[in-house]
Amino acid sequence: MGAAFEAMRQSMLERLGAELVTVSDVLSKTYDFSKSASYVITDIEVLVTPTSGRPEVTMGALREIVIKLMDEGKNICLVSRAPRVAFASIPGSSILEDAALLHLPLLSLEECPNEGRSEIGWKLPTIGMGADVRLEDLFVSILKELGPGVLSSLDHCVFEIDPRGAAGLAYLSHRDKEALRCAGLVEVDTSGRCSLTIPNRLLELKSALANVISSTTVPARDLAAVVNGLWYIERTIRSTLRSAAVSIDGPKWRSSIVGALSTEVLSRARLDSSISAASVKELRDPLEWLTLGELLDIARSNKFNGLGVDAVIWRRFVEQVMPIRNRVSHMRDLKGNDEEIVGMWVGLVRQQLG
Repeated sequence: MGAAFEAMRQSMLERLGAELVTVSDVLSKTYDFSKSASYVITDIEVLVTPTSGRPEVTMGALREIVIKLMDEGKNICLVSRAPRVAFASIPGSSILEDAALLHLPLLSLEECPNEGRSEIGWKLPTIGMGADVRLEDLFVSILKELGPGVLSSLDHCVFEIDPRGAAGLAYLSHRDKEALRCAGLVEVDTSGRCSLTIPNRLLELKSALANVISSTTVPARDLAAVVNGLWYIERTIRSTLRSAAVSIDGPKWRSSIVGALSTEVLSRARLDSSISAASVKELRDPLEWLTLGELLDIARSNKFNGLGVDAVIWRRFVEQVMPIRNRVSHMRDLKGNDEEIVGMWVGLVRQQLG
C-alpha cells in the first residue's frame, strides 16, 4: 500500500481492527503484545535498506518474532509501501514468501467521489479521492518505492523494447508485474496480460521513470557479485590468452599479440601508469590495455582458435556478457537477471578455461 493509495491508507489500516505497530515496536523487545489478538506492522518497507545504525533491525529478526507471535495464536498483517521483489532474499524461510499476498484494487467508478471522476488517473486513490498532486509527481513517488530491479525492467520495456507504446510490458516477469500491479501502475487480467492503468499518460510515466533512474546513486544490491564475476571472467580470458601467446611467440609475444593495435595500446598505457614506456615491449602485459571486445577479437582469431572454445559459445558470450560489462563500465543500472547470467558464465569460463 504505497503512494498511489496514500489517500486511503490510514482509514484502511484502522478498518482492519487490529493494533497498529511499527517494525521498531516489534523489534524493541519491550513491546507488550498481550493487549491484542491481532497486529498490523505498518512499515515493512524500512527493511528494504536497513539502517546501518540499527544492525538488529533485519528481516530475519522480524521473522523470528512474527513466527513466535503466530505460535501464540496472534494474527499478523504486514503492510509495505515496497513490493516483495524490492527486498533482499535471505537464507531459509522468508515471511514475505510465506505470507498470503493482498493488494488493494484500484478505485471503481462507484467508489470515486464525483469531484474526482474528471481527473486523469482517477483510478488511483490518491488522485481520485481529491489529493492535490501532479500526476508526474505521483508517478515519481510510486516509482521510488519499487526498487532498482523493477525500475530497470520497466526501463527496458518502455524505452528499449517499445519506446512509442506499452507493448514491452508483455516481457515483464511475474514478480515485476506483481510489483507494478501492487503499486497501481498496471492492471493485469486473468490471462496475465499487462496494461497501463493510465494508458494515455505514457509520456508522463516515462519522464518520471527517467528522472528517478537518473537520480539513483545507491548501487544495486547485486552489483558486487556482478563485478566480481566479470573480474574473474575477463582476467581468466586474458590469462589464458597470454599463456597461449607466450607458448606460440616466446619472448616476442608482447608486440606480436597486439599487432596493429600497438600504437593505441601504448598510448592508453602512457595515459595511465606506464608514462615512460617507449614501446609495447616494455609493458608488463599489453593485454591489460585492450577493451574486452578487442581481447575477444584476438582470442577468436585463427591464430588462437578461440582458445579451444567453440565459436557458438563465444557468440553467446558477446550477446549476454558484453551488455552487462558495458552497463557496469558506464555506471548504468543493472537488469534483474544480470547476476544470474554472470554467475552462469563464471561457471562456464571456469569449466572451459580455468
